[in-house]
Amino acid sequence: MSSEALDPVSFLRSLVEIPSYSGDERQAAEFVIEQMQALGYRKAYIDEAGSPIGLWGSAGAARVMLVGHIDTVKGVVPIRTESVGGEEVLYGRGSVDAKGPLATFVQAVSQLPSDIAAEIVVVGAVEEEASSSKGARRLPHDFEEPRAVVIGEPSGTNGITLGYKGRLLLEFSAKREMSHSASASRSAAEIGIAYVKRVTDYVESANVGKEGIFQPLDCSVQSFNTSSDGLYENVDVCLGFRLGPDFNPDELTQQFQQILGEFASESPDMVEPSLSVGMSEYTAQYDKRSELAKTFRMAVRQAGLEPRLVLKTGTADMNVLARDWKCPMIAYGPGDSDLDHTPNEHIVLSEYRAAINILRAALERFCSKL
Repeated sequence: MSSEALDPVSFLRSLVEIPSYSGDERQAAEFVIEQMQALGYRKAYIDEAGSPIGLWGSAGAARVMLVGHIDTVKGVVPIRTESVGGEEVLYGRGSVDAKGPLATFVQAVSQLPSDIAAEIVVVGAVEEEASSSKGARRLPHDFEEPRAVVIGEPSGTNGITLGYKGRLLLEFSAKREMSHSASASRSAAEIGIAYVKRVTDYVESANVGKEGIFQPLDCSVQSFNTSSDGLYENVDVCLGFRLGPDFNPDELTQQFQQILGEFASESPDMVEPSLSVGMSEYTAQYDKRSELAKTFRMAVRQAGLEPRLVLKTGTADMNVLARDWKCPMIAYGPGDSDLDHTPNEHIVLSEYRAAINILRAALERFCSKL
């Protein structure tokens, strides 16, 4: 690979061209480190989790963390640049989620004064798309709580994300003794369906008075499988929940365990029921009046755009870092999040360039007040 610094668009395209599925990010991480060094970062290295990290500005000064992620979901989106509606558009897996925002971070920071009175840390976290969130979970071990965190996720050039819903994954398992299909006993599938109905009834009651898309508790069946060994028939159901700010994943787990206990007491045909946690993240939501959020709104307006304040129903590394760090956070990055994970993933390059300018202006102003 070349050791010369690439222009912003060439850097993004080169990064998108390197596959970096969760758990296999090393080549992309090495490319980012090489480019950080070429761009003049004070230090650039790969941490113990495998995430590329670059340091800019004054060592020991007040710290601002920019945490993007370098991994992508699987799937090949042919990489190409096309003209769409008069705009130059880059297609490719990760162009939006979230190599576009990460490239924005790397490029914007490199345009700041090298002696800026702050230490800015740019991170390309690994395994954000996996339940491990390995990269983000490593950061509180290596860094003290910063003054502010910007998460790299697509929200559009003028979008400022203030929160993400929490998440809970539960695995329900049970079995029943085999019987003839003509018998009146319930099948394992019917047992699974009956438990799911108990859960969804609870969710419906818990959502009374919860308005909009961010406040409610959302429930979906992620997978539903049955199997048999000839003696017993098994059912395994994965239930996914998105949590509004009034819902606690630990309390919800206890509630669903209680529902399972009641269900089991009424189900003598069910054997060895169990409920286990596959993933648990608290809701993260931040004040639009924070200095960080205000600074970004001002930078967006100075670019001639109208800021949009966003609350998202998904999860991000914001949820992970909010457990350990209580400082202000937002998420920012170019790209249409509706294109995340899709076969049509692409980013408008003029919006990417604009986001670099907006982020640079916001950081310069925010750091001047530290």
